Amino acid sequence: ALDPESPLKRISIAESSIQKLRGLQAFKDREIEKARDHWAAAHSADPLDLTHLNNLAVIDLYGERWVEAVDVLQQAYAINRFHPKVVSNIAYCLMQLGDLEAAGFWSRQASLLNPWLSLPQALTARLALQIGKHRDALSAARSAVRLAPTSHQARLLLASAHEASGDSESARVQRDYAATLPRQTRYFDHLIKPDDLQPWGPIRRERPEGPTRQPSLAKWV
Repeated sequence: ALDPESPLKRISIAESSIQKLRGLQAFKDREIEKARDHWAAAHSADPLDLTHLNNLAVIDLYGERWVEAVDVLQQAYAINRFHPKVVSNIAYCLMQLGDLEAAGFWSRQASLLNPWLSLPQALTARLALQIGKHRDALSAARSAVRLAPTSHQARLLLASAHEASGDSESARVQRDYAATLPRQTRYFDHLIKPDDLQPWGPIRRERPEGPTRQPSLAKWV
């Protein structure tokens, strides 16, 4: 029998769901601190749902608090190592912290977990742009746009990849098209949302990092 003093007795999935949706609406409305309050309340109501931790970490992304975001994302990763958005967000933070090798590793794992998610493809393109691999950047940016054709940010990324490759005309076409698309709150795509497609793809390994040693995140916490 469950210990009557166990914190599991206090879990309220209904309350968590309500707060989760309120947080999402607040984030859409760019009421970032209100979104944080709602997701913190959702986490208190159901601490076993990694969604709240991921979305709280996205608040840190919004505030460019990369180390703090990694810390929260590690807590989400401890709950479930197979969610590609959590893994993608870890990669994004590491890129911002300048650890490009580790960022590339985590980005590849996210792509393995769900090859239909645009987020890791976009991240791969950004990493390739940083190290001057313009052809690789263009290929990854095209993949990101294929997977999320109405994403304003993905189109601008493709424009940057074209520009870096010396194709100013294609860059202009992509920027012009991006201008016709709705603009979401920054980092909206990094959130885990109720209408997301299933988070996993065809590959779900017992060890998603495969034979390569997983870079430690200890130095960032």
